[in-house]
Amino acid sequence: MHKQATTPGNQNQAASSQPNSTCILPCYPARISRGLLGFPPSDPNKMEPASVAIGITGLIIQFVEIGKSAYELFETVQDFSGESRRLVVLVNVEKLRYDNWAKTWANEIGLYGDASKFEERHKGQYISFKVAIDIIAQICDLLTNVNALRENYGLNDKGKRLDPDDVKFVSQSAILSSGAAVLFTPAEQEERARSYLRLQQRIGVTGQMKWAVRDKEKFEKLISHLGVYNEALRNILPPLRQKAYDRGLVTYLPNAHVESGEEALRILANETKFTIGQQDRDLAAAARMKYDRFQFEKGKLNQPSTPTSDIVLQPDSFHLPSHDPSDRSLVRFGNETVVMELKEICHPSHDRRKEIEQRIKDLAILLKRSPKSRKLRALDCRGLLPLQHRDPDSLLYGLVFDLPAPMARLGSPRLDDLRSLLRAKTDNKTPVQYSLGARFKLAERVANSILQLHNADWLHHNVNSRNILCLSTNQSPSIQYPYLSGFDMARFDDPTEVSEVATQTGDNNYRHPEYQLPFTQTSRTKFKRSYDLYSLGVVLIEIGLWKQIDSFRPEGSHALAFKRHLEERVAPTLKFYMAMKIGGSQMLFLERGLKCRRSSVAETISRDGHRACLTCIDYGAECTMTRPVRKRGRKPALSTGKSNNQQQNENESCDFRSPQCIRRLIDIYRDTMYQCYFPFLSENDLERRWADSIPSTSQTAYLLLMALCALSAQSLTLKAVFDSTLLGDVVSHDASIYFDEAVSHIPARIPDTPDLDYLRSFGLLAVYSLRSGNKSDLHRYLGLCHAWIAQHGFNMENNWDSSISLLEVDDRRRLFWCVYRLEIHSACVLGHIIRLPEAQVSVLYPRITPAMSRDTQAWTAGWDYITDLFRLMEYAILNLRQRKPHRDVVAVFSDRPSPKALLDSLGQLKASKPFILRVLSQSHDDLQSNRCKFMAVQITCTEALVNIMGLLHCQAPVDEVIKVAEEFLNEITEASLIMFKVASSQIVHQLLGVGHMVYNAFLYDENQSQFAVGRLVTYLEDIVKNLEQDIPTATEAREQLRKLAKCII
Repeated sequence: MHKQATTPGNQNQAASSQPNSTCILPCYPARISRGLLGFPPSDPNKMEPASVAIGITGLIIQFVEIGKSAYELFETVQDFSGESRRLVVLVNVEKLRYDNWAKTWANEIGLYGDASKFEERHKGQYISFKVAIDIIAQICDLLTNVNALRENYGLNDKGKRLDPDDVKFVSQSAILSSGAAVLFTPAEQEERARSYLRLQQRIGVTGQMKWAVRDKEKFEKLISHLGVYNEALRNILPPLRQKAYDRGLVTYLPNAHVESGEEALRILANETKFTIGQQDRDLAAAARMKYDRFQFEKGKLNQPSTPTSDIVLQPDSFHLPSHDPSDRSLVRFGNETVVMELKEICHPSHDRRKEIEQRIKDLAILLKRSPKSRKLRALDCRGLLPLQHRDPDSLLYGLVFDLPAPMARLGSPRLDDLRSLLRAKTDNKTPVQYSLGARFKLAERVANSILQLHNADWLHHNVNSRNILCLSTNQSPSIQYPYLSGFDMARFDDPTEVSEVATQTGDNNYRHPEYQLPFTQTSRTKFKRSYDLYSLGVVLIEIGLWKQIDSFRPEGSHALAFKRHLEERVAPTLKFYMAMKIGGSQMLFLERGLKCRRSSVAETISRDGHRACLTCIDYGAECTMTRPVRKRGRKPALSTGKSNNQQQNENESCDFRSPQCIRRLIDIYRDTMYQCYFPFLSENDLERRWADSIPSTSQTAYLLLMALCALSAQSLTLKAVFDSTLLGDVVSHDASIYFDEAVSHIPARIPDTPDLDYLRSFGLLAVYSLRSGNKSDLHRYLGLCHAWIAQHGFNMENNWDSSISLLEVDDRRRLFWCVYRLEIHSACVLGHIIRLPEAQVSVLYPRITPAMSRDTQAWTAGWDYITDLFRLMEYAILNLRQRKPHRDVVAVFSDRPSPKALLDSLGQLKASKPFILRVLSQSHDDLQSNRCKFMAVQITCTEALVNIMGLLHCQAPVDEVIKVAEEFLNEITEASLIMFKVASSQIVHQLLGVGHMVYNAFLYDENQSQFAVGRLVTYLEDIVKNLEQDIPTATEAREQLRKLAKCII
């Protein structure tokens, strides 16, 4: 049984009592029962999840709305003492708190999302729902208890306010829905029903009254109690949502009171009795900045632009080292150190210069006001220092800022900006790094500062890393105390304001493409809030990746192309680098500049009548984006007693370059790609090369490691791994992160030194592109392979270093033939020219030695045998492609062998197949490894492919082609699914190739065996269709086979 809590609305309680703000329990029943009204109670165990969801959401919506109705009863309260305006503002504050909580909570629980997923999302955990509804009910009880309002809270009713028909009631259909039976037992429903019926009657009576304050002190206690209840509602939210609630409240309240006029903002800015903690002091500071904005506007319109005596400083105590407007410096002012930033005003129009001058003074006053919101990380402005400009028609001011008290007393505090810290190097010439947590805090503080500035209707106009100051009390650089600076171009968020033109082209990487130089001043787009947000997104990229934005810009790219590059290639990496906490926000800022620009008519409105996007509410920006509720998997609960070592291991596992991640991906490569297709590295390298440490980013070995990890992470994502123990957490390894990291370290000019790691890296990146279906990247990295081979004569063993060991020779041979096989495979499936012909190659195969195990001997022999098949495939491709007639002078060199020569060579190759490969498919205990099983399947596929190509070259009857294809399919369908997943796009390409060749045979055989060909192609389509969930390229291949089947039938 619940213990009844003392509440402000209880008549047996003294008016001075404070409600319990930590645990508020219902003081009366909170649900109406079906049994009370003659309906049998519902059994929650027999309800459909959709019915439960609709019932609960309907119930919550009804009670949220009735809470709003209860607050609206006091919107017109009057005060006999003449302070009615202030009291109305204070009541509205609590109502707006309640409204802001309702929106935040609705987003948290998915109130307006898909009802069918509501039950799945919450898994029957509705305790917070019960508590929230009970607190809302207590608020309604507090605001509708007429006797308590008169006796305890100093109110008198002054007649009728509303017609009874205008009063909102809790809908009985919603209350009696299936949601009630889920939240409470029948006994609880019965008990609470009576109290809710009384509550409905109270709202009906109270809604007809017009209240006036008799005792101001008692009424302020009512407001205080409402604040406690609102704080209790806030405590229901999880910590992250509480931050969103606070952020939204600080933005929402000052903006909401703009409609009520400057007086409401003044009251809100100066009120202290209703505040609860630091969050409300931030609220008062935000309202004060908003109020100051109105005062500035009023002064600008009604008064002449005259210097403000308390803001203009005298230059007697200053020593300025230079007058360069780009300078920021520490100067001495008396016994203190201050920061000075120079502002040059050189507009050609005298009136405009004066307008900008007054605006700078207004800004100085705004930044001088103290205390500021703790969210606005800006130094207090001491004033403006007038300076002599070299041009008599221009003005020069120094904006003087006070340092924080501990630093001001230092003789030489350290003053860095974010840009200089991004460039900073240690004594070992390596970049200075900061912890992930410190960078998160830095990003949050910078974003909040921009938010606060926008709340005051100011635009920064020049957000970049140079204008993020980082102060330190010692000589070591630190990002713990960031401050927003560079306000020299800031202005009101008003289209009629004069917008100064940026002249420093070095900051163009931070500027929105629509606002970049070169443009004439008359044709330039007016600066807007979304441009500040775009610049903030660029700064967040720098913080997240800890690199200057200049390093990400492709050479010669224009502004819009660079924006697309940031969105498509750079920004997504933040989801991995920053543990996915900042990437989405930064992406929104980059997109907002172009997409969130429509008028309020196109705003996204949720079912409660408010904007659905909390971020847009936070920034007061109009939004065209929608935020659908997405399924979020449950995170496993972490034990509070976890040791430090466990936590450290978890933190390390989040880094894509952590030893644990790298080791697992190396093992995956060894388990799959090395064993099956492309052994670009030796087994010894895989075991020992990166066992102790990860190479520095400047080494070629790092490029190779990232390329290898990209390919392995791709296999991990597809779960294409023989050893299931290597799977683990698939989400923690994003293949594109490793791919982008590898690509970013490819030098513009490959050094002339014969470093094999370049060839290995290019080969791995080409395989990654092939498996991803990216033909452009495939040709790029294959082209780099060809260039490297040509540059170093790698296709001739005579050009190799004669001092290397036999093992190294074998590794080089296998590496070369890996590239060759990749070239022939892509030429076969994509139809491009063969750029590495076998006729120009003088490289032997890797040796088979007696020291090898039987399994390794079989694998090596099979790999060499398949290479022979690829060499036959090259000649088959050349013979099948039509060539133009040659001139007589070269005709003698273009003679091709007879059509049957290819089939004869294939027959000879099969006849001379090593004995160990003949028994490969049999049940030998020493040949049952995964790589031997896969080798058997691969040999079958490649033999069939070459055989069909030979038949096509001979123009054999289509029935013969169908027979070979059916034998191939019968054998391949016996393979397990893991074999297909490991083979990935290669097996899909082979299946698609068989389909095309059978179709070509059908065409030249004058459409014979139409039914058999159609059935075979349809069968191929079904096989590929079953692979769509496991192999990315299967969908495109299936579509091509479907088109072939339609052409046949």
